[in-house]
Amino acid sequence: MTADSARLPPSLNVNALFEPPNLAIQRPKFGIGLKAYLLTRHNSVIRAIMDTSINALEQALSIRRQIDTLENRLAGLLGRTTSSHITISKSRGRHMSAAARAKIAASARARWARVKAGQNGAAKPRAKKGGITAAGRRRLSQLMKARWAARRKAQKK
Repeated sequence: MTADSARLPPSLNVNALFEPPNLAIQRPKFGIGLKAYLLTRHNSVIRAIMDTSINALEQALSIRRQIDTLENRLAGLLGRTTSSHITISKSRGRHMSAAARAKIAASARARWARVKAGQNGAAKPRAKKGGITAAGRRRLSQLMKARWAARRKAQKK
């Protein structure tokens, strides 16, 4: 008996998982798949393993709760205060002062006041930036016509 098998419940036969299948019982060629075949063939073994792992998880959870309780009791004796749950610290980035937040809020309110006043009052529409004037468009047109005429003339030669 190995050390691993000593820790397992007596109803669980791990060696049966690794034994070659009995040649008298062959897997059908058609019908159920390999997973379904293995689940039906080793259902009791799989169920025993799952029960064992669930029991182990329950025991681990119980031990963790006992450790938390003892840590809180020790902290109480030493005069420290601890919370019963793990706290996650906030981001460690830069923090803005209350005065800076107030300045930003005031400037945003002023900007929105200007925008709203422009909608209702006689606000001057903003001039379109860039673009081309009619004289500039005419000049470009003449230049392109001259360029294409020169290209056609060069192709005829």
